[in-house]
Amino acid sequence: MATSAITAPTYDPTSTAKALADKYIDGAQTQLTNQTSTATATAKALSTLGSAISDFQTSLASLSGIGKSMLAQSAVVSDTTIGTATAKSTAPTGAYSLFVQQVATSSQVSYNTLADGSALGGTLTINLADEGTATNTAHFDVKLDATADTDHDGKLSVREIAAAINGASGNTGLVSAGVVTVGGTPRLMLSSKNTGVANTVSVDGSNATDAGLQAGFAPAARTIVKNAQDAIVWLGDPADPAATKLQQASNTFTNIDGVAFTATKAQAPGSDP
Repeated sequence: MATSAITAPTYDPTSTAKALADKYIDGAQTQLTNQTSTATATAKALSTLGSAISDFQTSLASLSGIGKSMLAQSAVVSDTTIGTATAKSTAPTGAYSLFVQQVATSSQVSYNTLADGSALGGTLTINLADEGTATNTAHFDVKLDATADTDHDGKLSVREIAAAINGASGNTGLVSAGVVTVGGTPRLMLSSKNTGVANTVSVDGSNATDAGLQAGFAPAARTIVKNAQDAIVWLGDPADPAATKLQQASNTFTNIDGVAFTATKAQAPGSDP
C-alpha cells in the first residue's frame, strides 16, 4: 500500500502578529489621517482669513487712520501753489476765502569784517529779538576761552568762533553758525532756527576781550541776508474792510476749527483770495 507524507503549513509568528496589529489599529489610523487632513485644511483657511483681515485693516487705515472715525473730512486748497491744508474728522463742512500776504521766514545775517587770530577772553551774546518793538525773545552767551580754541594756538579763528556758537550750552537749537569764504575773507553766517519777526539774530561783542571782535560785531557791522518775518494770511479780501488779518510766527494756521492751513507762497497784490 502506498503512503504519502503530510506537510504541516509554515507558521510565522512575527508576520502573524504584525497582521493582527495592523488590523487592530487600522480604524484608528484612518481616523487619525482624516483628522490630520482636516487640521491642515483648517490651518490653511485660518491663514487665508488672517491675511484678509490684515488687508482689510490696511484699507481702513488708508481711509481714516487707526483709531479715527471712518467719516473722515478732507481739506482742499483751490490754488495749491500758495499752501496746503488738512482736516480732522470733526471739521465742519464749509468754504473759506484765504489770501496769503506773506509767508513766515527765519533770520539770516552775516558779519563780514571778522579776521582770524582774535585774542581769547570774554564772551559774545547772541540775541533773538523783534527789533521793531525792541522785544528780546531769547539770548545766550558764548565763551571765548581756551575751550573755544580747538587747535590750541592761543588765538581764535572765525571757524572756531562759529563752532563755539553752535556748541554753546544755551544754544538749544536756536541759532546755527557757519563760515562762507568770499575773496579769501571768512564771513560768519548766523541763521535762526525758528521763523517769525521775533527771531531776528544779532551778536553783542562788547564783552569780548579782542578789540577786533568788538568792532566786528558792532551793530553797523551786521549785514542782513534775509529778513525774519511773520506769516500774514487774510480771511477774505485784504481790500475789504470786513476781512480779518491773521499774523503769526508760524506758517501753519489752525484758526478754522478742525482745519490746519500751511502757507507756502505769498500771493501777488490784487490777486483773488
